[in-house]
Amino acid sequence: MENNNLKPKSIGGISFKEEAAKSSQPSYQNQSSQPQGGGKSSGADKSVIICWILGAIALVLLIVLIVAIVKKNSSSDDSKETTGTETTASEDDDGKTDETTEADTEGTTENTTEATTEQTTTASSYEYIAPTAFSGDWTDFQISINGDYYQFPFPYYVLSANGWGIDNAPSSVGSGETEVVSAASPHSGKDFTFYVTNPNATAQPIDSCLVTALLIESDCTEDEIKLADNIVFLTATKDDFKATFGAPDFVQEYEDMEYVSYITDDYEGCLELEVDANKVCYKIYIENMAMPEGLEANVDIPTEAPEINASYVAPTGPSTDVADSIITIDGQNYKLPCPVSEFIKNGWKMETMTEDYIYGDSSTLSAFEKDGEKFFCTITNYTEDTIYTANGMVTMIDAYDDYAKAIEIVFPGNIALSGNASQFEAAYSGYENYVCERDDEYETLCYNVYIPLSGDNESIFIWIDCDYNTGEILEYQYEYSDY
Repeated sequence: MENNNLKPKSIGGISFKEEAAKSSQPSYQNQSSQPQGGGKSSGADKSVIICWILGAIALVLLIVLIVAIVKKNSSSDDSKETTGTETTASEDDDGKTDETTEADTEGTTENTTEATTEQTTTASSYEYIAPTAFSGDWTDFQISINGDYYQFPFPYYVLSANGWGIDNAPSSVGSGETEVVSAASPHSGKDFTFYVTNPNATAQPIDSCLVTALLIESDCTEDEIKLADNIVFLTATKDDFKATFGAPDFVQEYEDMEYVSYITDDYEGCLELEVDANKVCYKIYIENMAMPEGLEANVDIPTEAPEINASYVAPTGPSTDVADSIITIDGQNYKLPCPVSEFIKNGWKMETMTEDYIYGDSSTLSAFEKDGEKFFCTITNYTEDTIYTANGMVTMIDAYDDYAKAIEIVFPGNIALSGNASQFEAAYSGYENYVCERDDEYETLCYNVYIPLSGDNESIFIWIDCDYNTGEILEYQYEYSDY
């Protein structure tokens, strides 16, 4: 589970998926009508027969005329036939007519083939076109590996299309998450480390995600790697970078190496280098978390609470065990993990600075406030999709005596925030992972204990801070974890 506060915000809430190519086939209609005739008449008045014949002919002609008019109108709506060049007309969603000629069709086919060769890919409204030359501007986030050009971020499936060997990638990526993927170079077989981000509000197949960063280590000696025409990995020096990209934003010198970094003004992208004692670059990290121009936005976050919230059973009374995760706050009992809604229905409000949503499988920090009282908490999202924070689960409560003076908060083992360190010692000192440390600088006693539970990966972690002269509890933090 990851802390949501560390997540890049700029790329969140956008949709990214591949759209299949569409083709338009001309349709043809037979507009000819052949009148049928025949039959002989004998032994009847010729004039009557002639009248009948003329009437029949007139009727047939009238029918033919009506049919021809109807078909003509229908034909003009559905298709157009011209001499020499065949044209197919179709209406788009706005009612505008687009015309594609045979010449256009041939050109489109030719361009599609050429684009495929040049690694042009289309995903929803966003069209990624790989560069064919360097721009000379590092903020374009371009790199060339063995002659193939890439510009970050780019669609994940471009890697497999270019022959990279991938065998450890997950099938899907949670919303807002970044997965580390190793891919073997088609030239050398050496593994490169790519970072694949899902910017969507819901979990997505990895093929629908973006490659946002790349780490290149010094052992990639058999591959030709360039950041510009004159910037060749393992050859270019710090001065070469400076001459091409300008002065770096940050330089940190060490005894036998230097760390050099370029950072965009919005902090969404960076180029980080390490150079050796001879100023030669031997490590590169390139990252761009900015949303590509034209990438279609999708901010559809579900308003309903996840299914896990419905499984919550409120405790019928206060804590009866030191590890039962039941905490009593202002007379109400809560068992961690507990839905945020349980606190809200009892009059608590999340502080206004709380994040509006939480990415999949991650958490965020918040605080609950009521009548001037406050306690802090961690709110966790147990699903792979982004959810509103109000639909999350409280997994940690952190209370300070300075912020919660007028209410009573009682933790498992019947230890109140207003209690004493001796109560904590009596309840937890027998546990294997029990620690007590004295902090002379702040004149406090710090206690913590880690308690594994019977469930898969379930555990409790408790940390308290006490005045070491009086033993008075100053802060009490209780956290439930299942990862």
